[in-house]
Amino acid sequence: MKVDTLIKMVTILPKSKEDAVTSTQIRDEYYAYVMAKSSLRTESKNKHIRKQITDMFDLGILGVVPYVSTENTPAAEISDPSVRHEKYYLLESKLLQYFMDSKVALNVLLSKSVMSQLGEVCDAENVMDTAKNALRNEREEKLLHRIRIVPDGIAREKSDIKKPVLKVVLSAIENGHRIVLKYRTSQGQVKDDGPDSEGRTVLGLVAKDGTLYLISCKGFSDVPTHIPLHRVKSASEIGLRTFGRDEFELDKYIESQHQLAHVKSGEDSPIQMVLKVSKEALFHFKERPICGVDGSKQDISETVDADGRHTLTVTVPNTVQLPPFLWSHAGWVEVISPPNLRKFVGSQLLTAAAHYQKDLSATANVTT
Repeated sequence: MKVDTLIKMVTILPKSKEDAVTSTQIRDEYYAYVMAKSSLRTESKNKHIRKQITDMFDLGILGVVPYVSTENTPAAEISDPSVRHEKYYLLESKLLQYFMDSKVALNVLLSKSVMSQLGEVCDAENVMDTAKNALRNEREEKLLHRIRIVPDGIAREKSDIKKPVLKVVLSAIENGHRIVLKYRTSQGQVKDDGPDSEGRTVLGLVAKDGTLYLISCKGFSDVPTHIPLHRVKSASEIGLRTFGRDEFELDKYIESQHQLAHVKSGEDSPIQMVLKVSKEALFHFKERPICGVDGSKQDISETVDADGRHTLTVTVPNTVQLPPFLWSHAGWVEVISPPNLRKFVGSQLLTAAAHYQKDLSATANVTT
């Protein structure tokens, strides 16, 4: 069976037994899209479709619903074989097994942290189960047993994403429709696009930090934004077509936002950041350098100052998550510039230190 024919048949066939269709219905829909063969006789079309049905049945990916007469079935129909048609539907799980070779299965299982976010949506659970049961050779078994992918940072529970919300977002992507949202900001404010809204276009969906981020815009010239999907209280798909944003590239957007670190609005960005880094923290920046904008690189001086610290310079977006990253290095990293970043990072460190000042003073008194 040719791949293009299989793909077309998979597109036509329903995925549930209740929606099964006859070979005549399959034939009519199949040839409605195959203009080159519109001149074929009906008999030839029927023969071709019957062959595809037989091939799919032999592959084990086609379900069959036998013809069953009822009390209300006319006697003429029961006696006429030409109108007693069985019906067909796609065995989606079997199709998945057919294409799930060992290498695909290995990659699916290694990416289970992302797949688990999708859950029942997009049949992700079935995909995972199929991958677990796929045949694997000894090499792949060893890799699967010994390789894991985990998120950065301390262990945290996965975010609570509402399944109806995720279904709406994925459906909007598939159908090219806009959506309207009701969501909560990080400060607890509730934002509602409203019933009269023209909606927003879904530009992408990105997995990060145990959640999914919705990338969207509200117009042709609107600046795209990303919203953690666990903050969305409700979502509705509306029939309006998406705004044409052909210039938008998801990968470039992620890069420009420093891996969705939330570029600050109303402030200068990008910024040239200069740090003094102690030897205790230097390996963090050498092993995994900070990504600069537009492909620029961080620079670390070979010489050190009087305190034995290296100077690090890099041009980065001014993001919400930049200060917490700097705070995580505590006294081992000092912000030299820009001044506003230095002031903000320093003031918050002083606030944090004040929380412990009583304990520190008590310890100092005991020592003396």
